[in-house]
Amino acid sequence: MPRKNNNKNKNKKNRETDKFKDVTIVGPDYIQILHGSLTDPQQQQQQEIALILCGESHEDAIDVTRRGGKFSGKEGWIDQSRDSIFAPTKYANSNLRCRLLGAPKKGLPLQKAKEWAKNRVEESDDGYFVTLVLLWVPDEGGGGRVSKGKSYILELATQEEIGADQEKGSGEGDDESTEGEDELWINPNEETEESVSLLPSQVRDWVLGGHVAMQSFEWGDLDAQAFALNQRRLTDEEISTEELDTIIRQRQQKLKDADKIWTWDDWFAHLQSQGNENDDMDVHLILEASVPPWELDLHRPSPEEKDNIQMGPAADCIRKVDPDEDPDEEDDWDPSSDGIGSFLDHVYRRFMVEQLSTQANNMDRPETKWLHCVDVRDLGCEAASSTDSVHKKWKDLLHEEERAYLATPDQNKEKSFLELEPSSTKDYIKFVPEPRMNPETKFVENLRKKGKLQNLAALVEEEHDEDEKEKEHQEFSYPSIEGFLGQNSDFLYYSKHVKVCYSPFMVKCVQSLENWDNFFTTLFFGGSIPEALSLLKLEGNTEYMYVRSQVQDLGNGEYGYRPDGEEYISYPFFPSFFYLCAKGTSSPTTWISNLFNRVYDDASSPNSQIHALAIQNWWMGKIHRNLKDPKGSDDPDCGGEWFEAYLHAVHREIYNDIDRSDATALLKKNKMQSLSGNRKHDIGKIQIPNGKQGFEEMVESFSSKTKTGIDPRAEVLSKILIDIYTSCLLDIAVALKVAEIAQTSKQKKVVIVLYLGSAHTKEVSKFFVEGLFFKRKAFLGKMEYKEDEHHKLELPSSLWNPSELFSNK
Repeated sequence: MPRKNNNKNKNKKNRETDKFKDVTIVGPDYIQILHGSLTDPQQQQQQEIALILCGESHEDAIDVTRRGGKFSGKEGWIDQSRDSIFAPTKYANSNLRCRLLGAPKKGLPLQKAKEWAKNRVEESDDGYFVTLVLLWVPDEGGGGRVSKGKSYILELATQEEIGADQEKGSGEGDDESTEGEDELWINPNEETEESVSLLPSQVRDWVLGGHVAMQSFEWGDLDAQAFALNQRRLTDEEISTEELDTIIRQRQQKLKDADKIWTWDDWFAHLQSQGNENDDMDVHLILEASVPPWELDLHRPSPEEKDNIQMGPAADCIRKVDPDEDPDEEDDWDPSSDGIGSFLDHVYRRFMVEQLSTQANNMDRPETKWLHCVDVRDLGCEAASSTDSVHKKWKDLLHEEERAYLATPDQNKEKSFLELEPSSTKDYIKFVPEPRMNPETKFVENLRKKGKLQNLAALVEEEHDEDEKEKEHQEFSYPSIEGFLGQNSDFLYYSKHVKVCYSPFMVKCVQSLENWDNFFTTLFFGGSIPEALSLLKLEGNTEYMYVRSQVQDLGNGEYGYRPDGEEYISYPFFPSFFYLCAKGTSSPTTWISNLFNRVYDDASSPNSQIHALAIQNWWMGKIHRNLKDPKGSDDPDCGGEWFEAYLHAVHREIYNDIDRSDATALLKKNKMQSLSGNRKHDIGKIQIPNGKQGFEEMVESFSSKTKTGIDPRAEVLSKILIDIYTSCLLDIAVALKVAEIAQTSKQKKVVIVLYLGSAHTKEVSKFFVEGLFFKRKAFLGKMEYKEDEHHKLELPSSLWNPSELFSNK
């Protein structure tokens, strides 16, 4: 008989690998490969696990799909019509202002004018968060082979933008005066002698829409598709996820064909297909994405609890909090703030739709799932699920009586609010969304009816926007304790201008650092929600369960409406009677606590309790280290947000006068250069109080500030304290999910791919290496990139042929 050719499969794999030798991928900043096992060494059948940790920086999908693998766009002059130039400026002739930044004395050909204007912009700070326009007016009757013309560089803004910018630049300690700069801003409608001299008539005619024989160019992204899409996003035009994903797929294909660059999701699809060809291998994906509704239940109180679940008005100290501050100007110029455009959002939508299309009837069976979404920090938030297929599933949590009411909101318009009433079967209290039962909303409505509500225009505008949204989507946030605590991070990191107050809840309902620690541990490491709630002092303190009130107490018995603005507050009060919990638990339990119990109680795995407790001890140890020194223990590579928030609240004069573009630099540097003068700020000497001191300060300052509002220092300390705990929730969930996948898999080889923010992959990697003794096998990429640096990663053959991940070579 002829000998069996043992090299046949090997040669096939080699040919497969050769296909990808020139291919690179983009998406994550880095990829780390770990190898290990969670089975007992004494077991006969050893299971091998390959962890592929992909750390990313939440880049926009449009940027990830740029040519050449560079995520930052190249800027230049783009030929534009007049009417398309004004995004994101909401201009009208009455409030538009323009400023002439430069004009050469002699005429220039168009190409030379572009070069002159490009140099002028790049040599100055004029191009940062403004709309810049180049106007070129050809000379009349100009002879010669090359036409020449007059050139003007303009900066466009609204009066409101100019006022906000000047207010930010007028802080205490400025060494350089900007007096007189505002005089250069001209309203094109004003025919004053000064405005005529500063603004040529041709420019004035162009701005006001007159017919002038000139060409106009906007300074912007030379990637035409990216520029056009981002212009639409900046003007708040609603772009469907279907349209956005179609654009991204087109760009992905072009990138693949022209540059041999694959985006990460195409690579994972390939890896998954290769793994599925192996009978002894499972391939799983864990995403930093919100837990889906089919893994949850909505807890409702029983009719017997009705008298104990009534919310009263918010405390006076919360109503007296100052109005929100103005947001940072750059938020208006960031198209990625739409909540659907990140590359991670695109990855989530692609694979969630794929899993739903193939396993829609088996989503309740953990052993059949390969996609795992584990982020609970925005649990129940209406905006958390950026795909329609998941949006629709949230309604399945409602009972028929509740769905019938919510499906016809218009016929209940006059009622406005609903009482908490038993169902027709008398076995539960019907769920009512927060906007329809919030006592503070009722108080605002009563003031309006009596004609005693100030700032009514803001309320009317918000109601109009909400009506349009309700007609289109009928969405609302489902109450969750995780969401209530998790939204704190958003306000601490990204929306410091929004006045959301957690210190009253911490002081009155939690009452001590030790109790907060016990509450958190019970809530997420095996305890039930009722057990955790029993640790809080909620009875008699419902007024302090609010973190935000729509009522602005103006003093002297007068009240105004406090608008949410661009920052909708999903969870204005602590949810203690309606709340999301893990699906199918006998006593309501958080999703993470239920996951912990599943890992801990798995009788088929001898080491299950060891692994569950190792996860708990690791992250509680990290939390307690951070409590001792929030600034000194923060991650020097990925942190800095706690100290930045502390400077904003306690040392505003320094915060306004330093470069904060890199939060990690605030941890590493002792001195920071002033932006307004030659001095340096000694930030190295500024420390954040430890957790114990911080809680004591909260208690002390709260009692002395209740009549005038909330102390900013106490408030930021409460937010930092909460975030020290909740910032670990994603990492805890990831580690527990890895353990559960390993325990439930029947295969000898398990590949688990993690796609998370770099800070999370870094901490999870550290746990599996130092805590569970996994081995590091490879590290590709890096944590930080320069702005003009490509992000292409060259993959080893093992990431194209997953069977090689388990090779002993």
